[in-house]
Amino acid sequence: MTHSKIKRTTKNNFKRKKSSRVRNTLAFGTIALMSTIISSCNNSTNRVRIFKTIEDCRRAGYKGFVCKRQYNQAFMRHLRNRPCYKTAAECKRVFGTRHCEQIEQSRSGRSFVPLMTGFMMDRSLRNVYTKYTYNRWKRNHSSYSPEPIYRSRSGDQVIAHQSQLRGPSKVRLVNVKTQTLTRYGFGRYSNTHRSWGS
Repeated sequence: MTHSKIKRTTKNNFKRKKSSRVRNTLAFGTIALMSTIISSCNNSTNRVRIFKTIEDCRRAGYKGFVCKRQYNQAFMRHLRNRPCYKTAAECKRVFGTRHCEQIEQSRSGRSFVPLMTGFMMDRSLRNVYTKYTYNRWKRNHSSYSPEPIYRSRSGDQVIAHQSQLRGPSKVRLVNVKTQTLTRYGFGRYSNTHRSWGS
């Protein structure tokens, strides 16, 4: 074999080895990226806990004052944003026969609203032990707010949101067990949802 042929063969072998290393590096990087994405998706729903009562929250290892404040904030959010229906039948069609109640409103008169059956809070609050660290946690998570939880007619735990973008008011139910909570404040959800006329 001539010197020029040996040189070309060596050069081609080097290119093949370099190409192989690049492919292996890209493959490894792709696997690592996919693992990160999957881990991120799985962790998004693990950031929250749902409790029926303050006592349930306390028994799970959270400080009593943390549970009480989270419940109270969720309840105030419920009072401000709960879906209102003109008739009991309309409310029961969405939330079932046992999860609606009648209220009196000064302007619109009698309305029917779903019962708040629980509250959703951030799991990391389990590491908060004093009021000082709680206030510091709140400052670091200013976009966060606990959510009131409702029961749909089918028995699912849901978050209810009003939407008035098109036509009459609609209620969007988000199943907290199946939807990925992508924003820390629980305010952005998957496009998959149910809309009900109120």
